[in-house]
Amino acid sequence: MLRSSKNKFVKNDKLDARMIAQNLANGTYKAVHIPDSEYIETKEYIRMVQSREKSLKKIKQEIKSLILRHGYFYDGKSTWTVAYMKWMKALNMPPILREAMNEYLLEYEHLTDQIERFSTRIEEMSHQERYAESVAHLRTFKGIDTASAMTIQVEISDFNRFATAKSFCAYIGLTPSEQSSGGKVNLGGISKQGNSLVRTTLIECAEH
Repeated sequence: MLRSSKNKFVKNDKLDARMIAQNLANGTYKAVHIPDSEYIETKEYIRMVQSREKSLKKIKQEIKSLILRHGYFYDGKSTWTVAYMKWMKALNMPPILREAMNEYLLEYEHLTDQIERFSTRIEEMSHQERYAESVAHLRTFKGIDTASAMTIQVEISDFNRFATAKSFCAYIGLTPSEQSSGGKVNLGGISKQGNSLVRTTLIECAEH
């Protein structure tokens, strides 16, 4: 519903009732989309997986920081490969430092196994009748895999509620911010309003 600037600073039942009445009289309101319980449950599962992926990213950074702080440098081309893991486990470290490193590696392996198991579960979900067609359509775009498609689908639920691509972009905060006056147009960075998970997922897909 449209709100006056006064509602941001003064809020009470009388003002709220007047605002609702004015919106109803003028037709300046939109229906809120409410997903069903299965979509909500799947959304919570996928958000849990996203949380684990953030934890994995953080533990990787902590391991690399520990290695660099103590003057160890890897000569190989790629990190987080089988060879890189063997190199880290074979490093000649003082006992306490070795113990700290082992704890980090245990957490890394635990999170990696968890995420692999979760990814398999999401793959299974994507073949369910209610998701299969939508996920297949989303996967036709370059950079979007099953996990990304499922994330976008369960977060948006129904794409038909967006009349245009521009309204969808505005909903997820991908439209540029603007400070314009008269004949002068100043466009800034993206607004970053709305659903941050869908926005982040789409940006990562585009980068890939």
